[in-house]
Amino acid sequence: MDTWLIVVIVVAVVVVLVILALLWSKNRRIGAARNREQAREHLQEAQVRAARADKEQALAEEQALAPGASAPRPRSAPGSPRKRRGSARPMRGRRRSRPRHSGPGPRSSRPV
Repeated sequence: MDTWLIVVIVVAVVVVLVILALLWSKNRRIGAARNREQAREHLQEAQVRAARADKEQALAEEQALAPGASAPRPRSAPGSPRKRRGSARPMRGRRRSRPRHSGPGPRSSRPV
C-alpha cells in the first residue's frame, strides 16, 4: 500500500473522530441545559406549592381560633419521637418465614 494512501486514511479517521467528539460535546451541553431548565421548573413548582400550603395552614389556624372554636392541638416538634399506635411492646424474636431475597443478585419484584 502506498504511503500517501495510509496518510489519507489516518487523516480521515482523525477528522471523523473530531467530528464525533464535537457532536458528543454539543449533545452533552444541550442535555445539561435541559436538566437545568427542568430543575428550575421543579423549584418554581415547589415554591408555589409551599406558598399555597402556608396560606392554607394560616387560613386553617385563623378559622380554628375564631370565636367559639377550640384552640388547636399542639404539634410535636420536628425530630421528636411520635407516640406509637397499637402494641406498646415492639415485636422481638419473630422471624420471617422466608428471606426477602436470595443470593447476591438483585432483589426480585415478587411480594414477600
